[in-house]
Parts: sequence; C-alpha cells; structure tokens
Amino acid sequence: MELEDWEIELEFETEQQAEKRAKSLQKKCFRCKSIMFGDTCAVCGFSTGGKELYFDPDYEQYERDIEKENEEFFKNLKWEDAPEEED
Repeated sequence: MELEDWEIELEFETEQQAEKRAKSLQKKCFRCKSIMFGDTCAVCGFSTGGKELYFDPDYEQYERDIEKENEEFFKNLKWEDAPEEED
C-alpha cells in the first residue's frame, strides 16, 4: 500500500485525537470501579439511569468544612433590631 507522508501523518494524528476523545468520555463505575462508557457498566450492569453522575471523594469533607465555617460565622454574628421609623 502506497501512502504519502501527509496521509500517514493525518492517520497518526486522527488516531491520537480519537484516543483523547475516548479517554474524556470514560468514567469509573460507582459500584465495581471498572471503566465504563455511557450510562451502563458492561461489567456489573450498574446504570446511572441516563443521568450524568460525578464522584468527588473529597466532597463530604468539603461539605463538613463549609458547615463548620457557617456555624462559626453565625455564632459570631450579632443581630441588632433596627429602630422603628416614625411617620
């Protein structure tokens, strides 16, 4: 098969871009941790039900830190009643 240099280069770059795109679409199954594409795991059958699910392992700690920060903020906040305006 005879190919010109630009055809080989085009084929190579196309393959690289396809691999990058495939990696961007894959995610880990929440149940079995295998790589899955789409919304159903081919290994264990777990389905996201068509919803995009994202998992951040640090989110729960982040949420606790925010709640603690809010508690401290409101604990130190002092409300004062505004005087009533007379007509």
